[in-house]
Amino acid sequence: MDRVGDFGPGRFPGGMDTGVSVLAITLRFAFGVLLILAAVWVIREILAAVRSRRALAPPMPSPAVTELELLYVRGEISRADYLTRRADLTGVPHTAPPPV
Repeated sequence: MDRVGDFGPGRFPGGMDTGVSVLAITLRFAFGVLLILAAVWVIREILAAVRSRRALAPPMPSPAVTELELLYVRGEISRADYLTRRADLTGVPHTAPPPV
């Protein structure tokens, strides 16, 4: 048998591993862990950005308030009636300015 066949990359005669192969395995494992941690970090950052955008978005107007505004704009209800109904719908009491 050819003596060169007993020698391989990272092996001494007799098949014993060198420290280089142990280091390579350790570095590959560490690199894999770092890749997983980086992916988790990126996903968390994306989710945090989406959540913050939702928190900053103005609330959707109530369909009832929108309809009430349309009635007022068309002139179908008076200002006093509009303010009273809007206060009822939103729960915020209105303070109408005194008539001029």
